[in-house]
This record gives sequence, C-alpha cells and structure tokens, in this order.
Amino acid sequence: MVSKKWLSISAGVIVAFTMGMNAFALPEDIVPRGDVAYDLLGSLSSAGQVKGVAVADFFRGDRLYTRREMAEFVADLLATNDVSNVPSSARSQIRALVTEFARELRARGVVIPNIPAGDAGFSLLVKARAGATPVSGDLIGRFSVTSAIGRDGYVAGSVGNYRDEWNAFRPARDFPSVETLFVRYNTPAIDITIGRQPLRWGPGFSGAMILGDDAPSIPQVRFEKGFFLPGSLGRRTGRLYFTQFAGQIFEDDIPGVDPVATGTRRFVFGRRIETAGDRGAWKLSVAETFKSTRLPGAGWALVLPFYAYQNAFTDEPNNDEQRPLGFIAGGNTYPNTLWFNYLIDAQISYRAIPDRDVTLYTDFLVDDIQAPKGLQGGVISTPRKIGLLLGGYCPRLDNAGKYGLRLEFSTIDPDTFSSVSAPVAYTVDGAPLGYSGGGNTRLFFGRFDARVSEKAKASAEIAVRRKDDDSRPGLSGNRFSLYGSYNLNRALFVGGRVDHVTGDIRLPNVSTTEETRGEVSIGYGF
Repeated sequence: MVSKKWLSISAGVIVAFTMGMNAFALPEDIVPRGDVAYDLLGSLSSAGQVKGVAVADFFRGDRLYTRREMAEFVADLLATNDVSNVPSSARSQIRALVTEFARELRARGVVIPNIPAGDAGFSLLVKARAGATPVSGDLIGRFSVTSAIGRDGYVAGSVGNYRDEWNAFRPARDFPSVETLFVRYNTPAIDITIGRQPLRWGPGFSGAMILGDDAPSIPQVRFEKGFFLPGSLGRRTGRLYFTQFAGQIFEDDIPGVDPVATGTRRFVFGRRIETAGDRGAWKLSVAETFKSTRLPGAGWALVLPFYAYQNAFTDEPNNDEQRPLGFIAGGNTYPNTLWFNYLIDAQISYRAIPDRDVTLYTDFLVDDIQAPKGLQGGVISTPRKIGLLLGGYCPRLDNAGKYGLRLEFSTIDPDTFSSVSAPVAYTVDGAPLGYSGGGNTRLFFGRFDARVSEKAKASAEIAVRRKDDDSRPGLSGNRFSLYGSYNLNRALFVGGRVDHVTGDIRLPNVSTTEETRGEVSIGYGF
C-alpha cells in the first residue's frame, strides 16, 4: 500500500498549497454519462424551454458537459422562462435540475426561485441507426421519469440501452437496464442521495482517474455537505464541499483466492473534499476510495481516513508497531490486506481566461507509490502505481462561441487499478471503476467542436494510445472519429458517425488491424 511517509508529505503539500491560494473556481467535473440531467435537458430543450440547444445536444451520443456548463443551461432556463407558468411536468423536471445543480447555481449568484409543484415529468429519447454500426443493436433508447419531492428533493429513474453509445471499442458487457433509480433531498444540514446513480469525479473528457462512468452505477448512500473553515482561512478558501458515499455490489466469487477475499459481496466507499466555486479562478479537490471484500467495524469506515481504517483492521504478523491505530480494532482484524484496495486522488483546475472559459486542469491518482531509498524504513517498498492526466478546455475559441477545443494527455503505470487480490481489483464485473483505458496506458486525446449553422453541429476526436511500458501487456492503437447532427426541429434530428481504428484497439467482430465504419441515425426526444 501507499507509503505512510509519502502520504504525509503529499498531504502537507496539498494543505500548504490550499492555504496559499486566495481564489477558487466553479467545478469542472464532467457530468457522468447516463446522468438523468442529460435526459431532463434533452426533454426541456425539445419543448423549447432551453434556448439555443436541441435534443441532439444531449443525445447525439458523443457529447459530455461539465457541471459548470450544465449549471449555465439551467441558469439560462430560469432567466428566460416564467417557471411558474410552464407545463406541470416541465416544472417537475426543472425542480430536479435546480436541486441537482444548486451549489453551482448559488456560486454563479443565481437566485433560486420557488418553483410550484408539478406532476411527474417523463422523457423519452430514442435513436434508430443504420449502416455499418460499430456497436450491437440498431436502436438506442432511454426512458426517464422524474418527480419533485417538496421544494428541495426529487426522485428519478431511467431505463434503456444507452451504454451502447460508448462501449463501441470495449468488450461487450451485460449492464442492468435500470441503471439510475434514486431519491435525492437537499436539507439545510446535509444533502442526501439514496439509490443507483453514476459517479464521475474528475475534469477529464477521455476519462476520470479515481471514479469513472464505464462501470455500472453503484447502489449507494451518499451524503454531501457545504461548509466554511473558521476565521481568515475560511475567507481565503471560500465555501468547501464534502462528499461521502457508501456502496455495495455483488460479483462472482473467484476460486482459489485467499480466505479473507472470498465471497460475492464487495464494498465501494469514497469521499472527497473540494472547493465549491465561489472564489475566483482556482479549484482543488482531494478524494480517496476503497474496494473491499470485508467491512469490519463499519462505523469506523465512515469516520476514519480510509488508509487509517485499513491500518486499524489489518493485523500483519510481527508488525504491530506499524499499526498506530490498531487499538481501535480490538480482536476483529484480518491477517493481510488482500481484502482491501485503497486509492487516493488530487485534482487542480485553473480558469486561465474567464471570458472564454479557458480551463487548465490536472488529475493525479495514487494507487501505490514507491518511496525513495532512505525513506523506506527498512521495509520493502511497493512498486509504483500512479496515474496523471493533464488537460485544457476552451469551449469558446471565438467570440461567437462557434468553436471549442479540448486537449488531454494521460499516463498510467502498469498494474494501476489492478491488485494482487483479484476480488478487490478496481473494477465492477471487469469494467473499470477508474480510468477507462486502465493501466499501462499513455494517451493523447483531442476534440474539436463546431457549430456549423443554427441547426448543424459537428465534432472530431482523435485518440493516440500507446503502452506506457513496451515490455508489459497493454494496448496500442489510434482512433479518429467524426460526429455530426442536423436539427430538423428542436425534438428531431439526423446524425452521422465515422470511426477509423488502427492497431490493437478493435471494433466488435473485426480481426484486422485497420477498420473504418460509419453509421447514420435519426433521433427523437420529448
């Protein structure tokens, strides 16, 4: 596991960096694929409630937005509509969006109106595809229902096969058709979410390091709380935001593993502290997660730092001096760490040119780290397993906002996200919980967006993937993709997609090292 001395050093650097800042910015996290926010905005835009966009902007199949961009859509919706007079079902959808993006709206200075209660809002997004499609099935559909609970809560559920849109280049997996079903309520003390919902913690468009949306959503209980630090430090940092979730999944038992890692039950916990976005140009977040096959002293897992929790409940023979928190566990311990897999992550973003929303960001993951000689304390150091993503995003290259550009570079050590104990590998049924490319990856990614006309939009993506270590197993290859859509009206669009793939990256049912496939589609939403 991670060297304790290096964890202390890293934490010190982060704290010092935070205390030295005097400005922070709005969150740049990517809203997860499959989030009901896409359905709600697609439905509202098809009805003309969201100006300047149409259903294709949320259901074309390739477009992802940041939380800040989503909050901008919601803010514009509130500014251009008398929400008390919109149809009853639309009011329920708007209330759900306001509840979800309340902190980003408040950071923008938006006064959240008192929206009258409405009936449940239904949305249907469906797309028929034809041609040499790179995914199985020619019909993509998603049906969602949302209902407000009081002023500050909502319940949402969705069903569909929308995951076919982004699993084109990955092995086919069976995902639950009901991937989103949860209730959320914001109280003055704490915000609570219970149920299935996708999570994605990170600004990377090509993937998030510590929590990505490739894996099925996790049934969870999540708590979120905004707060201020006391005194002058609180005035410098602004409002902070704390998130913690506790989830449980079930996977097949793996024969022959250590007894502490047997069984089908898995626990996935995560917590994160981040700046809330009400102070200037910088944003910082620090997160930690674990996956385990056991949960001894479950209450301690909710309050201790996860690394300290692991230390307390792992009884290594003749190493009690390495367990300063061992007194917590009493006799309820396990003889090794094969039941527990811990990761930590830090993210920093900077809005370099606010008028153009130019943002630079980095995402640094530590799975395991190797301490330099002299700092190992006579203990054999764990091989290094880290990941780093660097990126930049400009959604408005020109004054009119017709063109946008995103560039990213990521490098991930071999064996990152894996584990010597297969049951706690950082996956769910083989789908990565973290970065979609997995370990031993070096990726150059670029995306260019263009608004060709009021009705036509196009995008181009390029991904160049190489093995980080040529002597280790891994994939290398290139992908070039073109996407386009034309709005016949707000609710109806035609689209197209072309993918050219070379190298080890394979399209389904393709054995050659180079392949080009294309598709055309017609989509509808309400």
